[in-house]
Amino acid sequence: MNGVRKLLSVIIPAVTRWNIKLIPQVKNDWAIEHNLIKGGIDYSVARLHTTAVRPALHKHKSIRSFLLSVPSVILLLLLAGCDSLFSPSLKVSGVTEYESLVSSWSQSYSDENKNERIHVQSQEFKIGINDLLNGKSDIFFSHEMLDDINRLDMIKNGVSVIEMPMARDGSVLIVQASSIVEGMRLDDMQSIFNGSYDRWDDFSQLKGHLKLYADKHDKLRNEFFKDKVLKNTDWSSDIVWLDTQKAVIDSVKLHQNAIGLVGLSSPIRELNAIKVISVDTEDERISPVINRYPLGYSVYFYYNRDAFEKVKKFIQFCSSNNGKRIALQKGVYPIM
Repeated sequence: MNGVRKLLSVIIPAVTRWNIKLIPQVKNDWAIEHNLIKGGIDYSVARLHTTAVRPALHKHKSIRSFLLSVPSVILLLLLAGCDSLFSPSLKVSGVTEYESLVSSWSQSYSDENKNERIHVQSQEFKIGINDLLNGKSDIFFSHEMLDDINRLDMIKNGVSVIEMPMARDGSVLIVQASSIVEGMRLDDMQSIFNGSYDRWDDFSQLKGHLKLYADKHDKLRNEFFKDKVLKNTDWSSDIVWLDTQKAVIDSVKLHQNAIGLVGLSSPIRELNAIKVISVDTEDERISPVINRYPLGYSVYFYYNRDAFEKVKKFIQFCSSNNGKRIALQKGVYPIM
């Protein structure tokens, strides 16, 4: 198989990258100029006399098609018996909410490992786990955790699935960096975002009307916040729903009385201008960077224990500095 790969690596560039021109050389003779062009730079020019093959080339216009047809035939013959050559080396799936992150990881990994191809698809949690159990995928990425039914199915099938935390996600409240507010209780957060409180002095030493901002497209985190904080109450009608996390952050930076609801990692590059609010309990103040932060959750890689050697290199990439940078860009906080 390695020999076939090397042969194709020679044939394919020859077919797709060589610009073949005919140049008059001497009477009744021709030369072929091969311009190997890479990045717009002419690296080499080689002349090849074709007197020996001229009888087979009835007209000089057919030289190009003749030369290209030979490697094309060879290529087709090779591909006929080598379908597996272009099959993905790894099949990765993830829930829809994290498809962009998984795709970015996979693309960057393939860029660094030219001979490896990764097939990425989005799946619902139940389907993704079933595909993992049935060998249809090698890794599944999700914020949902295995339940007892999933674990029983694995025991019945004699499969051992590893649940590896790769990142933290969740919701945080942000205020201006100059604010004296450091933490809030969950019930105060509920009263703020369901409209029971409309002023700062309803729950703090500050005064003034609250300005609330949130990202209307951040469905996963909004649902999580509603479930954990608002519970059986509804969103306040005073919330200004914006199009992006950045728009929320920018609005908080502009308005002294503002509170913004954003994703866990979104404020990292703006900490000189905004402050992330911790959660206050009876016993302690819990920072969002701590694993027990009540408005955060882990995001996991799931894989079959027997497939560890196959997926190890990809997991190591996702845990590398480059992988962590991508995770932050996509709105989650890497923990490995």
